[in-house]
Amino acid sequence: RTRRRQVAIDWEYAELVRDGRRVMTAGLAEQQPTLMALARAGSERAKSILKLRLLTRIVVLVAGCGALFVPKAWDKTAYVLSVAALALEVLVWILNRWGQRKHELGESARRHAMLASAFRESPEPIEERDLRSQFSKYDEALALKLEEPKYYASSADSGLPRLSELLQESSFWSKYLYEKAASRTYQLLVLLLGGITVAALVALPTTASDTALLIARAVVVVLGVFIGMNVFGRARCWAGAARQTEIVYRRLLAAGARPSSKVLLGIFADYSVATASCAPIPTDLHRKNRERLNRLWAQREQRDHP
Repeated sequence: RTRRRQVAIDWEYAELVRDGRRVMTAGLAEQQPTLMALARAGSERAKSILKLRLLTRIVVLVAGCGALFVPKAWDKTAYVLSVAALALEVLVWILNRWGQRKHELGESARRHAMLASAFRESPEPIEERDLRSQFSKYDEALALKLEEPKYYASSADSGLPRLSELLQESSFWSKYLYEKAASRTYQLLVLLLGGITVAALVALPTTASDTALLIARAVVVVLGVFIGMNVFGRARCWAGAARQTEIVYRRLLAAGARPSSKVLLGIFADYSVATASCAPIPTDLHRKNRERLNRLWAQREQRDHP
C-alpha cells in the first residue's frame, strides 16, 4: 500500500512538472521583444547578410584573379571564370538589397524605440503592429536574446530633455564608429585597387596577341574596378554619416538643456536620415570600441552633470 501511494505521489508530481513546463513554454511563446531589441536584431541580421555578401565578393575576386592568370592554352577556363565572376556579382547585388532592407527596418524600429523611451509612451498600436509584422520569427527570437533594459545611459525625466540626451548619446557613438568604419574601408580600397592594378599590369600584356582572351581578362579588370567603386561608395557614405552625426551632436549642445520641440524634431529627422542611408556599423568595430566609448560618455556625463 505504501508503495502504491508513493507511485501515485510521483505520478502527480510528474504531471505538475509537465503542466509547469507547458505554462512556461506558452509564456515564452507569447513574450514579445521590445522595439529596441527588434531594432538590434534587424541590425545584426543586416550585418550577417552583408557579411555573406562580402564573402561572395571575395569569391568574385578569386575567380577574377584566376581568369587573369589562366594560361593561354586554357582560354575556355578564363571565359568560365569570367562568367562565374559576373554571375556571383548578381548574387552580391541581391544580398546587398536584402541586407539594406533589413538595416532600414532595424533603423525604423530604433527611431520608434528612441521616441518611446524619451516620452515613456509606446507607439500607436496600429503603427507598432505594422512595424512588428515586418520582422520575421527568426528576428523575434534573436531580439529576445538581445534585450538590454538599460540600453541608454540617460536618467533624465521623460520629454524633450530626455530625447535630447538620447540623441546626444547616439550621435556621440555614431560619429566615432562611422569614422572608424570609413577609415578602415579606405585602407581596404587602397589594397584592393593596388592589387587589381598590379594584376592587370602583369597579366594583360601576355594576351596582346589573343583578342578573345584579352577581352575576357579585360572584363575581369573592369569588374574589379566596379567592386572598388562600390567599396569607395561605402567608405564615402560612412565618412559623410560621421560628419552629419557630428553636426547633430554640436547642434544639440548649442540648443541647450531645453530645446524647442521644433528644433529638436528637426535634429532628430536629420540624425535619422544620416544613420538610415548607410550600411550598419560592423559588429567587430562596435565590440572593440564599446568599453572605451562607454567610459568616454560616462566622463562626459560627469563633467556636464556633476
